[in-house]
Formats: sequence, structure tokens, C-alpha cells
Amino acid sequence: MIPTEFDKSLILQQTHDLLIKVKILNDAFIAIEEIEGKAKSASVSISSTSDIRRTCNLVLLLTDASFSNENFEVEYLNKLFEVSIGLHNGTDYTWYVLGSSLLDSDSYNYDATTKELTLNLLDVMAATTEARGSQIGSAILIPYEANVRNALISTIARFSPFKRYDVAEFPDVIPFDQEFARGTYPHAILRQILDLFPYYEMYYTTDGYFTVKPIPVSAADPVVVDETFMDAIVIKESKGGSLRNIKNTTEIWGAELDASYVASEVLHEGDTFHVIHAAPVTGLVSGTRFMFSPPIMSIVGQRVQIDDTPEGILYDSNGNDLTLGALAVDRLYVIKYVPTVNELDEVVNQFFLQGEAYVHVIVKEVNVMPDAAYIAADKVANDCNDIQYIVNPDSPYACDRNGMDYDDGEIRQVFSDGEYSKIYTTQLAFERAAYENWRKTRTQTDIEIECLLVPWFDVNTKVEYTSVVTGVKRQYIITDINMNPAEFTMTVKMSRFYPYYPFI
Repeated sequence: MIPTEFDKSLILQQTHDLLIKVKILNDAFIAIEEIEGKAKSASVSISSTSDIRRTCNLVLLLTDASFSNENFEVEYLNKLFEVSIGLHNGTDYTWYVLGSSLLDSDSYNYDATTKELTLNLLDVMAATTEARGSQIGSAILIPYEANVRNALISTIARFSPFKRYDVAEFPDVIPFDQEFARGTYPHAILRQILDLFPYYEMYYTTDGYFTVKPIPVSAADPVVVDETFMDAIVIKESKGGSLRNIKNTTEIWGAELDASYVASEVLHEGDTFHVIHAAPVTGLVSGTRFMFSPPIMSIVGQRVQIDDTPEGILYDSNGNDLTLGALAVDRLYVIKYVPTVNELDEVVNQFFLQGEAYVHVIVKEVNVMPDAAYIAADKVANDCNDIQYIVNPDSPYACDRNGMDYDDGEIRQVFSDGEYSKIYTTQLAFERAAYENWRKTRTQTDIEIECLLVPWFDVNTKVEYTSVVTGVKRQYIITDINMNPAEFTMTVKMSRFYPYYPFI
């Protein structure tokens, strides 16, 4: 939320009268009971890197003496617990919802003598996992070219008792059949789909909506609070993160691509690769893949002709024009035929580059773009034609930081097998490598602060802060929050925001 001046004033008042309210909701999100109390002890954690984003452990001194724990486990096993913090505003309480959660299995206790209620709560996402979810009794198949958004919504609608959702549109489709054995938990389906699109995040909102959207990394995202408010709430600051987590180069070995046809010869005529097969192809079928090795470097506007069939233009896997040199000499590539129909209702041949026969990419973060001679030598040294340099001039983690030689300053991570072996185009491999690089350079915790409790703070939001150590004002992204309502304090981990992101 974007706070008002009134919201800020409640945090900055000299004394704080705080209550915690727990509304018990049914699966239609309608309150059927309400409990209020003082926090004897409480901890609330919010993490941007976990699908189960919110956890909450409470010991409440109840002000409502009517509460009974008879049949509590049976009656409330599948109920939602909406936890809110109330701050006294002089006449009444202003309430801020921390989240809607489920009971962690058997994790409650009520002492009728002291009127202490203990609750351990998990994010609603737990209803899709082994923590609180139900296994699926049949095998599941999500077919090639299925709509991604529909697949996610269908999984929630069929296999979760909490069916509210806010799911973004995706630019791509399911790239290959997704198969799941009986006994799978719904979360495994959701996670496997999202792993194909790593720059999206999924989580449940505080009001119980299953949400999928691009990770907010844009310079256009608003600053929730400025340095004036941050300076007023900070108690102490320390350096966060770990040097062992920092990487500035990501190498991915993806899928080994197959093709229906492998060329016996390739000729170059003007702007066209003429791909010839020992047994000539006489008719083109949509989705057919062809493998060949170009005799010269590809150009912008590169065209392809398969045997004596009509030629067509070659695009990258997203349908964009090829960049110069996207195909290198004597390397083995796979292209896919996907025709389209023009405004005259005529079939137009098109081909889409899937990548090298073995998808292999490298992404490096640099302060300054290397020159052409270094790039050429780098490709030879790594035996990889698909190397991408993401320029972030302010990064303290770049390969060439502080004027270092690119090679000397490189800290590489390599991914292969498992989910990475399913990355089936060079473009997708670039996107995944850029994301993994982003995680290990730009989301490392720069600062950890202890500050006054701010119940409306959330992760993946932008704040402005002047470091009490360096005196430098910067923008940061909140990555983790741990609240202690009983002490009216919290710790916040933040990573420095850079306006240079690989997937804006």
C-alpha cells in the first residue's frame, strides 16, 4: 500500500497502543468469528524468495473471554486466519492486515486460566503443499502450447479450497508437455510452470488472492516511503548479505534439441540459406524442426529455404528480427517452421530460431561493454557463440568492477541438468541466465536495519533511505521483513535498487 501521512503519523507517535485481531474466515472469505488480544509474544516474517511468503507465530492475551478451544482443530482446520495489527489513533484503532493464513498442523494452544492463545500460522500457499495441502489422485498432463495463465488458474480452481486469483497474462505458451504423476501436490505443478518463466513471481496477497505477476524491478515502480520517514524509524543499521552468494556470470547448459530433418548441405545465396536434405522435403508442416550448420554468419533479415519449398524469413524464438551474427559459421542450429496468414489470406512461410543443437548461453554483468575484439575472443575461449553482457555502470559486483580485467573479476555459476535441461531455446536460456545473474548481483542484501514496526511494509517494494553508516541516499528494494509486534520493532533486509534491469 502507499501510506498516507496519517498512516505514517501512527508509527511516529511517542507511545504505541497495539492490539492484534484474528478473524476466522470460511473458504468464501467471510468472517465467522473474531478474536482480539494483546501480543504477549509475536513474530511475523515476510520473504520475497519463498512461495510461502508469510508466516506468523502469536501468543495472545485475549480480551474476548468467550473463546473456547472445544473441537478447535476439527472446526478450524480449513479455516483462514486473517491477522491484523491495530494501532490506537487517539479515539479508536486503525487496522492493518498482515495476511490470511492457515493453522500450521496442530500448532495451537489455549490456556483458559491465563487466557493465552498460541497460534502458529502459515501462508495460504500452504494449502497447495505437503504442509497443509492434499495430494492429487490422478496423473496430470498440461499439453504443449496450452495457455500459461489458464493452466495456473485451473490448478488453483481444481486443487485448492481457496480459489480467488489475480494472474497476469503471459507472452508465451507452455513450451512442451508438462507431466505430473499421481500423488503430486498442486504447488509442484504451479512451481514447475513458473520455473519456465523465472522473471514471474507467485504468492498469496494479504487478502487471500493467489497472485502471479512479473517481478517488480522497473524504475517506474513507486517509492513507498522517502528517506525522511525511513530516517525517523531506524534504530540501527548493519551490513547484510554474504560474499559467498555473489556471482556476476551465469552459464546455462539447456536442452539438447532434436529435429525431424538434418541438412546434408547448406548453400548461401544472397540473403538466403538454402537448406538441402538427402531425401528432399516436399511439403512444410507447421511445427517441424530442421537442423543445419550455416556456411556464413547470419544477417538481419536472414531468409531460409528448405529444399525446393517456398522460402521464408528467420526470426528469433520470440518472433523478433535476428541480430547480426545470431547464427555463427559451422555451428549446428535448430529452427522451427511456423507459417502465418497475411491480410490477403495467403500463407506466409516463417521460421523461428530455437538455438544451437545444444542450448548453451553465458550472461555477464559488466560496468562497461567490452569491445568487439574481447567479445570475439571470449566466445572462442568459452566455445560459446551466445554470450550476453548486461551493462550496469553502478554495480559493485560487475566483472570489471573498479577497473578490473573482465576475466579476473568474473565469479561464475554454472547450471545444467534438472529444470535447466528443459530450457529449449537460446532466448529462454538468456532470460533464465539474466534472472539468475540478477538474483546473485542485484538482490543481495546490502543493508539490514532494525526499526520501528511498520505493519504496512511489504517485500518487493521500493523505499528511499539515507544510510546512517555512509550518509549516502539511495533507493532500495525490501527483500525480507521480520516483525516483533510485542516490542514494536522489526528487522528489514534491503537490496540496492539499480535502474538497469535485464527484463524491463
